[in-house]
Amino acid sequence: MPVATAQPDVKLTVGIDFGTSHSGYAVSHVAKPEEVEAFYDWPGQPAPYAKTLTALFYEQQPDGTYKATSWGFQAWLRQREISCSTTSLYVSRFKLLLDECVAGGEVGLMSKERPLDIIRIPPGLTLESVIGDYLRYLKQSVETVIRKQYDGILTLDNVQWCLSVPAMWTDRAKARMRQAAYIAGMIPDIDSHRLTFTLEPEAAAVYCSHNRSQYHFGKGQSFMVVDAGGGTVDLTVHKVTGSGAMEEVTRGHGRSCGATYLDVEFLKFVRGKLGEEYYSEWCSKYPSEMAVLMSSWEKCKRNFSGPEDESMFIAMPPKMYKRLPVGVEDRLTDEQDGYDDCLVVTGPEAVAVFDPVVAKVLGCIEEQMKRLKEEGGDTNRQLKAMLLVGGFSASPYLIKRVREVFGDRSECIINPPQPGAAVVVGAVHYGSNPSVIKARISRFTYGFKGGAVYNPQRPGHKRRESQASWDERAQALRFKGVFNPIIRMGDRVPCDHTVVQTGRKPIYADQTRVSFQLYCCAGSPFFVTEDGVQQLGERVTVTVPTEEERHVDLRFLFGDTEFRMVVTPRDKSCPALETTAKFQSK
Repeated sequence: MPVATAQPDVKLTVGIDFGTSHSGYAVSHVAKPEEVEAFYDWPGQPAPYAKTLTALFYEQQPDGTYKATSWGFQAWLRQREISCSTTSLYVSRFKLLLDECVAGGEVGLMSKERPLDIIRIPPGLTLESVIGDYLRYLKQSVETVIRKQYDGILTLDNVQWCLSVPAMWTDRAKARMRQAAYIAGMIPDIDSHRLTFTLEPEAAAVYCSHNRSQYHFGKGQSFMVVDAGGGTVDLTVHKVTGSGAMEEVTRGHGRSCGATYLDVEFLKFVRGKLGEEYYSEWCSKYPSEMAVLMSSWEKCKRNFSGPEDESMFIAMPPKMYKRLPVGVEDRLTDEQDGYDDCLVVTGPEAVAVFDPVVAKVLGCIEEQMKRLKEEGGDTNRQLKAMLLVGGFSASPYLIKRVREVFGDRSECIINPPQPGAAVVVGAVHYGSNPSVIKARISRFTYGFKGGAVYNPQRPGHKRRESQASWDERAQALRFKGVFNPIIRMGDRVPCDHTVVQTGRKPIYADQTRVSFQLYCCAGSPFFVTEDGVQQLGERVTVTVPTEEERHVDLRFLFGDTEFRMVVTPRDKSCPALETTAKFQSK
């Protein structure tokens, strides 16, 4: 995919934070890029907030297909009006399915403990088309704002889109997100320059850097961003350079342990309160009432700060309460001091719901601290600030626990106002000026597939001698499918960095074509067939002459959101070719 560059007719930058539970956008004009306007007025929204629900309501059409008829808060209201059935379906938190660990069931979301039993795709649709439907609604909202503010002077053709993605996503997930944007009609073609990506924690870091005077850190100082959202928690550490731009200090990382997983733990609690038999029956017969229960829980969990608090009283939906079996009702009355029309969650019980998820967040921060100590270098190891952003970071209990555990390892731990808006505003700043990021730390090792003549003096060759084979044409003992690294995991990679490898040539005298394929992995493999090695981009095959100059040169260009491999034959009569792939530290 091409590196996103500003186009002559771009007048507006629109940043989109597509979140697991909530999504939003913000806009700035190229003439005043520092003036970013986030959108707070969402249809059906109960209170002003920088995001709306990441949710769709699908209804079956006469031809049997499913069509999204409402979105955001309106989709949530619609599911309360119409109980989901074989002809309608409420879909939310579908972003989680782009995390391949979740989609594979690693964290239990595809079991009976999945949050709200809601990660479902309507029949006949793909995940990309569902995300595309949601992005189409967001695009239409942006179009309405542009029409209102600019009255035909500017249109969507004048927009540069910048979409934030989790740092932990794979290249495949990012490619699927681009496909969804194309389906939504945001871009005219799949490789359009009009869409670029930024990491969610990196966007948050840009946001924090723009406001760093408020947080008392400046040039030469390092700060950690903990972006705790609905689905993922992503972490990065950046240093402010002398020019005021930023460079990454150490490898960031992330994990699926956001606020959605509190809902998973809460539903375990509810199932324990009601009993497995009645809970399962209620979920299957009255799925629309789940939204009512979770709405009450949502309000309570946002305010919980610790075990000393008074108990939470979560109102039961009408059909849950009216159909309580006598035995369950009596037990609740006994356990809850006479309350049988609500679920009482005591302070210690709430801690038991929160702690499994909060512990994972604390573990992510501990891991980032460890990486900073081991990889950050002497001048970067002291954190000036830790900034907690993202919707989950508004949790008083999470903030309290982070300060308890890490208060002595950072000069200050800050939770900015409107932490849920940090990523979307930062995405606009980044989209307006991608050069604000000067260098990144590679999260993976990148290389290409090649061959090697067996040499017992070279590292690794002797112990792999049995894996080499005799090549009759080359009259040599050779390894095939060797991983040739160009950038290693943990390397500092300046933006617009180029690596050149010269003088590669065909193996055989009569060979007229040479092929190269890109790969990446998290380790140091010898062969591209080893576990964890992932193929990137398309294979490049160039023509070389059978005589005279047969060498080719390789150039690897690490750009803003991607890198390119350019293969150039030295014989100028043979054309150069290239392939592109997402740079996964980006």
